[in-house]
Amino acid sequence: MNKDYIKIIDDLRSLGVNKGDKLLIHSSYKSLGKIEGGVETLISALKDAVGEEGTLLLPTFTYDYVNKNNPVFDVKRTVSHVGYLPESFRHTDGVKRSLHPTHSLAVWGKDRDYFVKDHHLDNACVKENSPIYKLKENGGKILMLGCGLYNNTILHGLEVLYKPPYSMTVDYSNPEFHREYACIDENDNIYRSEFFHVFAQENGYEGDFIKLRDVCPMKRGYVLEAECFLMNAQEVWDKALEKMKEDPYYFVRKI
Repeated sequence: MNKDYIKIIDDLRSLGVNKGDKLLIHSSYKSLGKIEGGVETLISALKDAVGEEGTLLLPTFTYDYVNKNNPVFDVKRTVSHVGYLPESFRHTDGVKRSLHPTHSLAVWGKDRDYFVKDHHLDNACVKENSPIYKLKENGGKILMLGCGLYNNTILHGLEVLYKPPYSMTVDYSNPEFHREYACIDENDNIYRSEFFHVFAQENGYEGDFIKLRDVCPMKRGYVLEAECFLMNAQEVWDKALEKMKEDPYYFVRKI
């Protein structure tokens, strides 16, 4: 065990990450600084922080690559575009990736199979079969590891559920927002289904998710050099939904 491995574990404990946690991690690998042993050290520390009774979930999103020009997602071969850590993590032992054209997650740990099950049945970014939705239903936590608060995908689930007015101006008959995807699983079975895009950016708005710190309790601290925020997924959902109902435009701004 090197000193950075030990420091990562200690820092995670100080933030509130415990053995047995179900932990979703949004990340910026470079924000941690130089790590002895590199990404392998970080992944080992993250796994050991939650232990064999815990579960780790990392986004392996692909919407930059899987789109109207390439409507095919291969769970084994389609590269993630959301950073070095998730792409490295999905190739490690014991990790399974959920089957979803644009918002797959790589999952390791005790409840891995539950979290990845049936994700291909969802027709939007975060719905009932998404590991992110299941996380908030099962006492999970969200760790923003050096990436600020902006990229907190659970808020897109709220947009899908609540349908704020900025997302409802989409013309779903337009193939840009409504099309068929093919998903290829680890056994090369192909699943075809419709999928809908409900992002604010396509309607003159962009997310302003940093405001989450003003409505939801969270713990702030550091893992190595990375500023981090830890929060309860159900609290994020409940507090953000309450605010969105009060002001549907609270978490977006005009662009």
